[in-house]
Amino acid sequence: MRPDGEHDVAGGSAANTALALHRAGHSATLRARYSTDADGDYLYATANDLGVDLRDCVRTSDPATVVRIALSSDGVPQYDFQMNRTADWQWTAQEIGRDLPAGCDAVIIGSLAAVLPPGCDVLQDWASEVAGRGITLAYDPNA
Repeated sequence: MRPDGEHDVAGGSAANTALALHRAGHSATLRARYSTDADGDYLYATANDLGVDLRDCVRTSDPATVVRIALSSDGVPQYDFQMNRTADWQWTAQEIGRDLPAGCDAVIIGSLAAVLPPGCDVLQDWASEVAGRGITLAYDPNA
């Protein structure tokens, strides 16, 4: 718990999927954009400490996406998405289009980054190209 009473919890659907695959004994390399700000460093370090393979990630000065959750007096969660111009949404064709790791036989894309601009068009174009090479493509609609 932080001094202000808030709890930091690392997550994100792509990181959670990579972690689940790792824990199940499968090889998984995460391709994600991590901020170099304090929140991004926390997210990156947490994923790394849990064993997620981060060698394919991009580090960027774009701020990290943060979701603040507060409970109302009757216990209903209230979500505050702080995601304007953050790292998750800024994919470029050069970043996402790098060669896949050797032996890659499947790619999973999804969540908000796959459906929100400006990066969604880049991700969707790349996903079409990957699928066209015969690589299994899975879409996680957790949006």
